[in-house]
Amino acid sequence: MLRVLVADDDQGLRTIVRSTLEATGRFEIEEAFDGLDAVEKVKASRWDLVILDVDMPRLNGLEALKHIKQHDPSIAVIIVTAYANIDDAVRSVKEGAFDYISKPVASDLLLAMVDKAVSVKSLIAQLAASAPVL
Repeated sequence: MLRVLVADDDQGLRTIVRSTLEATGRFEIEEAFDGLDAVEKVKASRWDLVILDVDMPRLNGLEALKHIKQHDPSIAVIIVTAYANIDDAVRSVKEGAFDYISKPVASDLLLAMVDKAVSVKSLIAQLAASAPVL
């Protein structure tokens, strides 16, 4: 099972994302209530994917993204925000986010994006494993 961490200060959104992903039977989901909680959980365990809200207390999603990618660059991160703007989108992708989407997120779009992120992560791991050692 793939491990996914959902970080958002909105319990309702965490519940929606959790139930959408759990319904597939392919994901083990854990929740974080803000960016700092997400970073602590990432450092304490192995994750395949993190879904991060931008606007959270203590540590916002863009700052949490930096810490997560510094800790483990292989973790796929999807940024979700209620207040989409091009500057944050560009910044998040430059910082290593897989993608950036606006709330409300349709379940089918979320699943498609998660599937893409997991597929890309798997391909990168396969390429890295098959690369010749110099």
